[in-house]
Amino acid sequence: MQILRTDVVRARHARWRVADIRLYESCQLFTLTGIDPANARAERRMLAEETLVGGRAVVVRHTPFEAGSLADLFDGDSDTRVLTAGANPLVIELDFGEAVRITGLTLTADLRNLGLTFQGFAEGLQPARYEAEFRDRGVDPFLDVTFDPPPGLVSRVVIEIEDLDAPPGTSVALGELALRER
Repeated sequence: MQILRTDVVRARHARWRVADIRLYESCQLFTLTGIDPANARAERRMLAEETLVGGRAVVVRHTPFEAGSLADLFDGDSDTRVLTAGANPLVIELDFGEAVRITGLTLTADLRNLGLTFQGFAEGLQPARYEAEFRDRGVDPFLDVTFDPPPGLVSRVVIEIEDLDAPPGTSVALGELALRER
């Protein structure tokens, strides 16, 4: 999918206009400005880059990181972490370019109270949406989520991970994210 300057896109449950696109060697930086009454005059940034997810090349759009890299998020090592650059929630959109069957996900996050939103998109179908809050998680950073029922075949997913104890604009740290396919 090609995104052009002045296009209207949906992100974080709202409509945004693409105000600027900066091309870099290995990624693109999108600056979005709000056009809905709730986000009017707000500005957000998203990066778009390609990485390997489960051995497959995937285009990933995400909130910018202050620390860590996109590869750290999908490297299978929960000790490597990313930290958002003042964004809560952390938003990650994966575009597979082909249909895949996602049945769940696992993640590592040192968040006591975590909000998770997952949306799966397939051509011509309504998006599958899962929302959950995980409260009083204690000290175990690992979270395993099974989608019941699973969304079926999807070509694009959007995942939002929110620190429910922190206000918007606070950084979110995440150690690992893996999608379960079947």
